[in-house]
Amino acid sequence: MRRPLALATLAFVITASAADVLDPPLALWRVIRKSLSENERFFDENAKDALIPGGANHVRALRGTVASIGWELHRAFIRVSMEPHSDAEVTLEVPATVPLNGIEAGKTVVFQGVARKFARNPFMLTFEVDGNETFVELEKTAPK
Repeated sequence: MRRPLALATLAFVITASAADVLDPPLALWRVIRKSLSENERFFDENAKDALIPGGANHVRALRGTVASIGWELHRAFIRVSMEPHSDAEVTLEVPATVPLNGIEAGKTVVFQGVARKFARNPFMLTFEVDGNETFVELEKTAPK
């Protein structure tokens, strides 16, 4: 079992907007992004090798829109935009053995992964997804 992200170590007060209250995965992403952007040691001390979201703030999965998918050496690299009208800020490294089941550019996905790499400029957080306790799947929508 991988360790969950330790949000208790964040050194700033979180102020939630009304939109954040209605969208806990987005609110959690904004906390993670702010922590990574403002604290140079946050990735190495808190996020690296952590299962994210791992149940932090009762969030089971983060959500974003697939910007692109590339393949290299039996791995898919899924680049994900975490907020509407934003550049991709997350890369999901997925072995070819994990089925992608219709995941393609423009689709909304939910995921949980292990943080492996981080670059500040341009901002990119890379997760490993193995299909066991980590996953990526299309977001399920309620039938109309």
